[in-house]
Amino acid sequence: MKKVAVVLLTAGCLASIYATDARIIGMGKHDAFFMDETSVFRNPANLNYYPNMILGSLGVYVQDSMDQKAAQQAGGSTGNTFALQRYNRDPERPYFGAIVSYSLKQNAEAGNQYPMVSFGACFNRYDDALKYLSGPSVSGTNGHYLVMAPPTGKIDLMGGYAFPNGGMIGIGTYLAFQKEVSDGMINYQSDLFKGNIGMNLPLAKSMDLEASLGIMGV
Repeated sequence: MKKVAVVLLTAGCLASIYATDARIIGMGKHDAFFMDETSVFRNPANLNYYPNMILGSLGVYVQDSMDQKAAQQAGGSTGNTFALQRYNRDPERPYFGAIVSYSLKQNAEAGNQYPMVSFGACFNRYDDALKYLSGPSVSGTNGHYLVMAPPTGKIDLMGGYAFPNGGMIGIGTYLAFQKEVSDGMINYQSDLFKGNIGMNLPLAKSMDLEASLGIMGV
């Protein structure tokens, strides 16, 4: 029985790591239309809704233009060996992170865990603000051009606190960066910073007041 339970639990975990992006697309493509763990990136106060939780996604598979070209040259059939050229077909934009929480009310008899502190970190998450870094190259000196390359390092850092009455506050930051220097000149550079603070206050049994404020710099 224990072996069966372990197999079922493992299968459930493997299946769930594919669900994040599919759920977001199915529920409106934007977390403004629903509340789940992706909401912590917009309002870090919501960390306390998901204590001790693993975040992540294996990414989204996007058909490459080479696949389409190969299919056309093969007469519409993807079974042609030309379609198996060696290039990266891995899913795009995978990320991984976790939320760790600690209850300041260590009482097993009380169902309420608040007050509680939570900390979160996430690596390699793609943020829509990165579209601001996809502009053209910038002309430099001596015919040198500074390329606005997509950042390779991306990290979210968040912290939150839940009050005994259920009110929550949080603070978070998002950093994305890349830089390459050769012969004393910068060839590739891109930096993006986002910071946000938020709150989530219960007004009634089925109603909360949620607000967040953010800044961004590139």
